[in-house]
Amino acid sequence: MQTTLTQTTILDLPLEILQMIFSYCSYSEPLYPALLPGLARANWVPITHVCRHWRTAALNHHTLWTSINTEILGMSWAKVFMERSNPALVDVSVGVNPIINGVQHVNAHEVAALLTTGCTRLRSLHIIGGHETVSQLLEMLHTATSVRFLSLNILGVTSRSVKLPVNLFGGQAPIREVRFSVVGHIVAPHHLFHGVTHFTSDQHLPLRNMLDSLRQMSALQSLTLKSRSLSWQDSDAPWDVPIPMPNLMHFAVEASARSPAIFTILHRRLTLPDGAKRRVCARRGSDWEDSAFWAPSVLTLIKAARGLRHMRLSGGIREGSVCLWTGDLGHEEAAFSFGVNWRYRSWGDPPIPIFRLTELYDLLGVDGVLTLSHSFTLRGQIDLVRRYWWDLLGKLSAVEDLELHVHAVRELKVAWDVDDAPAVLPALRSVRIVQANSSVGRVAEMTEERLMRLLQRSTGQHAD
Repeated sequence: MQTTLTQTTILDLPLEILQMIFSYCSYSEPLYPALLPGLARANWVPITHVCRHWRTAALNHHTLWTSINTEILGMSWAKVFMERSNPALVDVSVGVNPIINGVQHVNAHEVAALLTTGCTRLRSLHIIGGHETVSQLLEMLHTATSVRFLSLNILGVTSRSVKLPVNLFGGQAPIREVRFSVVGHIVAPHHLFHGVTHFTSDQHLPLRNMLDSLRQMSALQSLTLKSRSLSWQDSDAPWDVPIPMPNLMHFAVEASARSPAIFTILHRRLTLPDGAKRRVCARRGSDWEDSAFWAPSVLTLIKAARGLRHMRLSGGIREGSVCLWTGDLGHEEAAFSFGVNWRYRSWGDPPIPIFRLTELYDLLGVDGVLTLSHSFTLRGQIDLVRRYWWDLLGKLSAVEDLELHVHAVRELKVAWDVDDAPAVLPALRSVRIVQANSSVGRVAEMTEERLMRLLQRSTGQHAD
């Protein structure tokens, strides 16, 4: 009996397989990238032109064309995507009258036509542009739609408020996630917030306005305050009538200044459910100067979670971060975490937080920290960081598990060669050195066992 073998080429793949491949290709590009000039096309589109079979597969796969970004596609292709995606719901990101290479590209009328044509099919909408053009565009969007995610990024230095129209999306869109970014603040009709579950605010919003908005968000699950400077004072609004937030399980403050104080001012006015996760992220060493106000509230949260148990350091003097959190699990599962991020390009910047972190450790109490990891330390600043290392490790006598990047081990090696290092981690049980691809001199002979002995040794004793 003779068996006939049938060969299948990529041109013969079933439509469903081709459509799946095309979808994977389209997923590789971000939906909301930064404004990058010259990206006036989607890089994956040419593969749909290989042959008639592939083109048919692409044109009949409506969800393939649902991610519409005018910065990537340009307005002409954005219109094509809107047509080819019909009747599927679409995710749209538009820049209104963008400035590229110093030249303003006027497209407001085209953007308005694009959105009003597909308004009933919106699933998510991200708009970036100036105050006047964005306001005018929003006034046109009065047709009911299925939009669930709304993101507004208002550019410019104006501190004026942006008022959203009462009939935005017909006043009945099922919006669940909102992100606002503006130098001033956005005034939204209360009905917009009734079903919102995730709210990210990057705006100069007065405290009373924020509280009024939160009173409308009984379904809110996640609240994040981002980097705009907030000049809130505790006297700006009463705090003896807390706002119940029965579903708020994630509350984070990542302001550009005074994060701990802003967190405390808002937190003491909200009633969160059991198990809610609270996050504070500071950016400047001056953020904890008014600790007499915020520290008692933060320490109460830390004590309720049985103390800080973990610390993660990364970076070095000019750029880096530190995060401390409670509980026995990872950072994402912690009931409370306190972080500091810093990045400074010149010595004229404000005081670098790394030199003031020991003050913060004294405020928060790190004597119960059990695990410490340090992922990377910038080279070329060894003398400064060496002194900092001893101040840090001297406060962490309870640490049992230590993970150090090989560059950090190099700095410790230099410290031992120069200083009469004290006993810093007497409770240490395990050490792990994370290697790097690049070669690091003077640590090749440093084993994890020897590093542990160095960190446990008594004052005045020298290493083997």
